[in-house]
Amino acid sequence: MKVYTFTVIAIGIMFLFNIAGLDTGTSQILDALGGVETTGGFQGTNLWIAIAVFVAASIAVAVSRISIGGFSLNTPIEALIATFIGGIYLLFASDLYSIVSYIGGIAGTTSWEYYTCWAVIVPILAGYTISIVEFIRGND
Repeated sequence: MKVYTFTVIAIGIMFLFNIAGLDTGTSQILDALGGVETTGGFQGTNLWIAIAVFVAASIAVAVSRISIGGFSLNTPIEALIATFIGGIYLLFASDLYSIVSYIGGIAGTTSWEYYTCWAVIVPILAGYTISIVEFIRGND
């Protein structure tokens, strides 16, 4: 699968976890940023500052990649895309680990539910990792 497909699936699953009210890594980050108020939207939150910091960090990574020669990415925009995709990957892995920990707390870490959850999550993360490597190599 292409890295873009995995990214869209990951974002959809993260939103599903947040809508379900599960306490995952993404929801903790949104709470730290001030959350989203239903009446005022993003006004009064630190979300725009966090977005500006993320964009500045992405540009810094792209500039350092260009100056050093870096990976085998062909264009500078691919460095920004790879940074964004890597961030989504880390958030997604954090959310999935939160779900596994949640299931382990309810059913116990020796139950079949716990191991089934790992059996579903590990191939998803492995496929996402392989697609990121293919994207960086230019085979996507």
